[in-house]
Amino acid sequence: MVHAGREPGWQEIQPAFDAYEVLVNFLGTRIQANWKEHPRTLAAWCDPWTGGPEPESAAVAVAFERVREVDERYWLPRC
Repeated sequence: MVHAGREPGWQEIQPAFDAYEVLVNFLGTRIQANWKEHPRTLAAWCDPWTGGPEPESAAVAVAFERVREVDERYWLPRC
């Protein structure tokens, strides 16, 4: 729809919201499953400031807090 340059019809709106929700849930599951390889991504994903979800386990919560303590600007790329 976006690339075709047209407005969506009413029947296309709910499936778009459903697809978005599935995508966000998938990303959250993958990020929290691979937090050891990508701790800064985990911190950015779970940060309440960004509206992120609560960490799913105690280990993930500890990793999240460690990243935030060590690198207060964890969302920026490393230089």
